Amino acid sequence: MAASTASAPPHQDRLKSFGFDDGREEGLREYIFARPDLETSLRNNPKAVLAAISEYTAKKRMITFGEVKINKCRELLAQMNPPPKALIELGTYVGMSAIGWGDILKSLNPGEESQCKVFAMELDPKFAAIARDLVDLAGLKDIVTVLEGPAADNIRALKTSHTVDKVDVAFFDQWQESYKPDLIVCEESGIFRKGTVILADNTDSPGTPDYNQYLEESSGRQGGVKYQNVKHETASKIAKIILASTVLEVP
Repeated sequence: MAASTASAPPHQDRLKSFGFDDGREEGLREYIFARPDLETSLRNNPKAVLAAISEYTAKKRMITFGEVKINKCRELLAQMNPPPKALIELGTYVGMSAIGWGDILKSLNPGEESQCKVFAMELDPKFAAIARDLVDLAGLKDIVTVLEGPAADNIRALKTSHTVDKVDVAFFDQWQESYKPDLIVCEESGIFRKGTVILADNTDSPGTPDYNQYLEESSGRQGGVKYQNVKHETASKIAKIILASTVLEVP
């Protein structure tokens, strides 16, 4: 990427304005792969990799979808019957949540791990590369695929290529103004089924009012996808709520 913000693309300018892409992401990868327990404890151990990422991100004050929220989502997905096997993630960053999803799906489907698929979407190529390295370290590359580029483009490509028909779970953690448009892309692509669960972070802080309203008003719209929405509070210090929206009806 360009070193000067004057020549940087708008996306990179925005990342820097929010405190991202300041070297901490590359520092995370260096920290993980320089650890003395890399091969003895971390390799092919998703939970150990998550713990190591958490250790670094806490010290460096990085914003990630942390272990507290991942564990809450583990509880929510464990309630699904049948267990979820196909998940899309919109907004991957350095891959912490993607590793969490891969580990959750794998643990919920013993003996059927080969059927579990996570498609983690990240706009920034640098972050996507870091996420891939960490997913590989965790031993989840056969389950988790990191896709670069806009989420909307990736969702359409997954459908048109017949890579995915329907998903059991979708996770939203991208730029907040993209939540509603990307949700509509999911609806229009037909990637949701009755029973699909959409989990969304940051709906309380910094907030996604248009997305929240769209979901809440779905029952009153003619046609279209209908949702049941439940807010789950976590012990996270900020952005405490995970909004879970279950698809009740599809056209």
